[in-house]
Amino acid sequence: MDIIVPIAVFLLILVSTTMLGGMGCDAAAEARKQ
Repeated sequence: MDIIVPIAVFLLILVSTTMLGGMGCDAAAEARKQ
């Protein structure tokens, strides 16, 4: 059971950083279009 906790934390961090990075990429793409 101890193995599940670090994996869950890693996935949570991965998802949050991906969402934040995706928003940053979208903002940069919009800036480039203009």
